[in-house]
Amino acid sequence: MSRLTVQLRCASAAALELFFLPLESRRVRIRSVAATRTKRRATALRCWWRLAICALFLATCTVLAEYRFDVWTSDSGLPRNDVRAIVQTRDGYLWVGTLDGLARFDGVRFTVFNRANTPALPSNRVLVLYEDCEGALWIGLVEGGLIRYQNGKFSVFGTAEGLPAGSVDSISGDEKGNLWAGVGGQVLQLRDGRVRPALQANGAALPNVPFRGRAAGIFWAKVGDRFHVFSRGKLTTFSVEKEASSRVTFLIPDQYENWWLATERGELVKVREGKVVKIYGQPDGLPREILATWDKFIACEDRTGNVWIGAAGPWLGRLKDGVFTGYPSANTQSSSPLPQGNNPFKSGITVLFEDREGNLWIGTVGCGLFRARKQIANVFSMQEGLRAPNIYPVLEDRAGAVWLGFWGQGLARIQAGTVTNFGLGGMRFEATALGQDRTGRLWFSWVAGVGILQGDRLDLADVPVPLTNQCVNAFYEDHAGVLWFGGEHGLWSYRNGELSSYTNRDGFCGETISVITEDAGGSMWIGSQSGLTRITKGRFTNWTEKEGLPSDHVCALYADTDGTLWIGTTDGGLARLKQDRFTRYTTREGMFDDGVFQILEDAAGNLWMSSSHGIYRVRKRELNEFAEGRRRSINSVAYGRNDGMLTSECNGGRSPAGVKTRDGKLWFPTQEGVAVIDPASLVINTNPPPVVIEAFVVDRQPQSIEGPLRVPPGKADIEIQYSGLSFVNSERLSFKYRLAPVDKDWFEAGTRRAAYYPHLGPGHYNFTVLAANCDGFWNETGAALPFVVLPAWHQTAVFRGLSALAIVGMVVGTYWRRVSRLEAQRAAQQNFSRRLIESQEQERKRIAGELHDGLGQNLLVIKNTASLACAPPAPAEEMREDLAAIANLSAKALDELRTISHALRPPELDRLGLTKALEHAVRLAVEPADLRLSAQFEPLDGLLAPEAEIHLYRLVQESLNNVVKHARASFVEVRAWSEDGFLHCRVRDNGEGFDPASHQSGAGKIHGMGLAGMNDRVRLLGGQITIHSQPGSGTLVEARLPLKTK
Repeated sequence: MSRLTVQLRCASAAALELFFLPLESRRVRIRSVAATRTKRRATALRCWWRLAICALFLATCTVLAEYRFDVWTSDSGLPRNDVRAIVQTRDGYLWVGTLDGLARFDGVRFTVFNRANTPALPSNRVLVLYEDCEGALWIGLVEGGLIRYQNGKFSVFGTAEGLPAGSVDSISGDEKGNLWAGVGGQVLQLRDGRVRPALQANGAALPNVPFRGRAAGIFWAKVGDRFHVFSRGKLTTFSVEKEASSRVTFLIPDQYENWWLATERGELVKVREGKVVKIYGQPDGLPREILATWDKFIACEDRTGNVWIGAAGPWLGRLKDGVFTGYPSANTQSSSPLPQGNNPFKSGITVLFEDREGNLWIGTVGCGLFRARKQIANVFSMQEGLRAPNIYPVLEDRAGAVWLGFWGQGLARIQAGTVTNFGLGGMRFEATALGQDRTGRLWFSWVAGVGILQGDRLDLADVPVPLTNQCVNAFYEDHAGVLWFGGEHGLWSYRNGELSSYTNRDGFCGETISVITEDAGGSMWIGSQSGLTRITKGRFTNWTEKEGLPSDHVCALYADTDGTLWIGTTDGGLARLKQDRFTRYTTREGMFDDGVFQILEDAAGNLWMSSSHGIYRVRKRELNEFAEGRRRSINSVAYGRNDGMLTSECNGGRSPAGVKTRDGKLWFPTQEGVAVIDPASLVINTNPPPVVIEAFVVDRQPQSIEGPLRVPPGKADIEIQYSGLSFVNSERLSFKYRLAPVDKDWFEAGTRRAAYYPHLGPGHYNFTVLAANCDGFWNETGAALPFVVLPAWHQTAVFRGLSALAIVGMVVGTYWRRVSRLEAQRAAQQNFSRRLIESQEQERKRIAGELHDGLGQNLLVIKNTASLACAPPAPAEEMREDLAAIANLSAKALDELRTISHALRPPELDRLGLTKALEHAVRLAVEPADLRLSAQFEPLDGLLAPEAEIHLYRLVQESLNNVVKHARASFVEVRAWSEDGFLHCRVRDNGEGFDPASHQSGAGKIHGMGLAGMNDRVRLLGGQITIHSQPGSGTLVEARLPLKTK
């Protein structure tokens, strides 16, 4: 049992003392301080055994999981759970041969080839796979037959090419293109399309003994104590010592020129230069009862020199440094551990294969396909002895032990592989913070207060009284030895036995503090749910979102050696504060998550962060380059369940939310134990993944991508499927693509493996896709697929040329029509101007004639008469007659002057208005002709502009003159009214009428009988005039003039 000594102190919060007391002691009342001190020693002695019994202690020697196993079965797309062959071709694909088809695997999905979709395959039962030096995949079938797959086509070699009947159980080749196959114990060579017995390189025949061949490139036979090994055209013969000469079931060489032999006695023999170096058996961890009953015992050496062994069960073992480890075991994390078959003696491992990235692939009978790879994250969980799974604070003490705080179950200490749990009598103990001062005392907090654990002694006497009932989330001891406590309700500092608190009155704006740290200059930094605070020489400086902080919810702080403060938030990503300038990093800039619960830096300059969705790392150099504007994005690498974590959900908000121990390992608390990552042992995959384009789909119909790719016209949707061939966290590969000339920049596709382009127009296109592995290394070459979208008939160059010509013709025609119309309008304007001038000249001539013939003559007579009156005296009677003549002539002159003036501008328009003027004009025009008249005029005054009124007056006057002079009518109707924004005027008679066509000019304009003038007047006013007439049916003149705008 763990010794746990309790020293009690009387405090204001009785609940705190009762929490640490045994259940039986909770009835004790808290008395005065003096009384409590006198009984302290006796109480402690009485409680010691009870608390020791109540405290849970569990110690186990823990070996963390080293390998992770993942499985694919027929439910995952594998054709069948009986796997017989595995090979990785040079393009990066993993090919898996099963007893029900051949599968091509890219790490995420299987593409299956069988007789149903590949008629060239004579059988689905695949036994062996091999890739030759030219990249062709060779397939050996159980029923016999050798298949070559190259450039997407299958070719069959069978009895017609000389291949004997029987299973093809092995295939091998060399760099010169020679190919050998094992059929029924014979080694055969395929040359020039024919199959014949194999010969040695010197032309000699092979020994007439049955050869076996299960390892890649090796055919072997044992005769007595001699072994004949044929590989790549060369025959090697050697002998082994008698003790290893029992029946050998398997033989394989390693990279150190050793031979490994498996025997029927369940032993593994290491042979070098014909001598037995060591025999491994049951004492070394080999299960003899399994190996001895599995006649197809197999082995594989990986790149680090480990020898892996597969046998019945299925059973998998690894020989490293002379020690066997069997899997699955207590130190194996597995998404699906190696299962036991229905019959262990009929189930087993059939093939072991290491790919180019170091993954070990395991084919089994009845259990599917497995992948074993080293875990990145190891986990201390309940399986390793922890009392509870949910961890919050994590701390390394000065002795190198790591302390864990459970949520509700106390504390745990991990030291030298031993897990020790501390609980308190079954009471809930939600650990919220851990810290250690320079004297070695371990401070811890739970929701009810603060305590000290020194060694195995629980001490409450040295806890400041105000903190005994405070929930503290963060401890920190600064360079001066001052202890800082951050809690749910404030900040405290403790120095020389004196506790100081800080509130808003001191300039501190934080509440619910999550983390405290100190920078190289001695400033204290406090992160809370209200922002960020810096304390420098007693002065407080606060930052919130208003001052540029990405989020007010700060839960992680890290001050690095170059003066940069890194700030983690729960929902705003990571922030960099340098020289009072913030730089923000979120998922938009390439971060894995916007949550940052803890920030730890490894020796290589990577920042490791935890979040609700996993652990991830970013190169600090990239973050600084982004802040300086030297790069546009950053790369982050995430780790989760596929990397060994039991859950991806990490915990934060309690301090420390992770720790870097003195050995460089990083510890992060999670909902399922504490995850441990060793950055020094982390193998970074610097090999960019090969990129392949797998399918080109047009309107859901796959198209062949071999040769020129042409898309028929009228197709709507194009889908391009691609893949990246990395088998380390394949589902986390990243892609970006671009279609030239459509896409101007790369499209970040994330983990999606298909691109969609609807409604592409005709033209030449080139699709390029790039991929990055899970460590962020990009294949900058990628894969490209050019294709052509053919045009429809209406999209061809001929059609476009003809259309262009038609459009040009239409434009030219329209232009000429427009020009012609403009010229006609100009001619009309010139004609109108000419007629206007002629009309003006005629009017001047008329006025001149009237003035000369009428007014002029009268004035001349008046002049002459006046002259006579001025002659020598005449009789009075004659003088009176002359004066009377002058008066009469003067009256006539005045009448003629009024007539001329009236003809120029009717005075009635100005004196009486438009309506009365029209009525007067109608009466004057009709009365001398003795016509019956019907005149109807609505009030028209003010509806037209003054210059328009005279035109309407002349229009009516001219129409009536035509009726009087030409119509020979007995009735005339005149009507004027306003309607729909226009003034309508109608003059209709019952006279002889005429043919309007005979009064039209070549341009279609009306002339004669004053009609042209009437037409011009109406057109000048923006109106319309219509003349309806035919001989013997009278005439109707209708005019429509726009009203005056207000």
